[in-house]
Amino acid sequence: MPKVLLDHATISSAFRALGFIEFEGRELLDVEQTALERVCEAVLLADQVVVPDNYKAEFRSERLSRLSIVPFQSIEVGKEIESKIDDVATSMSRVWHEAFTAGNERGTFNQMFKKVEGLASFIWAHSGST
Repeated sequence: MPKVLLDHATISSAFRALGFIEFEGRELLDVEQTALERVCEAVLLADQVVVPDNYKAEFRSERLSRLSIVPFQSIEVGKEIESKIDDVATSMSRVWHEAFTAGNERGTFNQMFKKVEGLASFIWAHSGST
C-alpha cells in the first residue's frame, strides 16, 4: 500500500496552476505546472497521499476542505517529526544549491536550476506556512 508525503509548498503550487490561488508572476507558471504534475503522479500511483496538518491558520480550513477527497489524508505531525522533515529538506536544498553554483552557465541543467531558484525566491517572499 504505497503512501506519498506531499508538502504544502507543492500543494500550493499545484493549486496556483489550477487557478484556486491567484498569483502574479506568470513567469513561474511552468514551475507551478511541474508541481501539479507531481500531485497528479502521487494521486495516480499511490494508495494514499499524506499531507501534514500544519498549514497557515487563516487558510487551514479551506486547505483541508480542498484536500478532503480520496486519496488525500491530512495528518497531525508532532514537533519531533516536523523537525526531522525540516532537516531532510535542509539537507536536500544544500545539495541542490551546490549543484546550482557548480552548474554549466550555458546548459539546460543550469536553466532548470534558475527556475528552481525563482521558485525558492517566490516561496520565501510569500511564505508563512510552517
